[in-house]
Amino acid sequence: MARSTFPITSQRCYRLEYDNSDASSSFAEFVLLEPGNDSGDVRSGRARGDTSRFWRMFLVDGQWKRDGEHLILDFSNGFSGVTYRLDAQGAQSLKGEMRFVYDVVDQRPPPAPVHARSIRCQDANIESPVKVAA
Repeated sequence: MARSTFPITSQRCYRLEYDNSDASSSFAEFVLLEPGNDSGDVRSGRARGDTSRFWRMFLVDGQWKRDGEHLILDFSNGFSGVTYRLDAQGAQSLKGEMRFVYDVVDQRPPPAPVHARSIRCQDANIESPVKVAA
């Protein structure tokens, strides 16, 4: 990822597109990165009217971080997790893979290719709650 991507000084939103139809029907469609130098909160959501409940268990406590030139998005519910590893593909898009990891031994599906296209945050259906500072 280009160094100019960091720090993230204002909210950034992306629409995620998967090459795998199973991933498209279960995982995040939108992500919102909150500002930060090398890490921060990430919020997410599915399409409006989506009836799948799977992603709901990953709506809280998402984090983004810088890993060298990569952008890592981590979502976890304590038992399973979803990690996106993305690299810049031009000024308005990211490309990489999504991994779903869960605690069932030897049941790890292969990573799914994913593309993230920059969109206006008002066009993203973000379902994660806003964190309130303590």
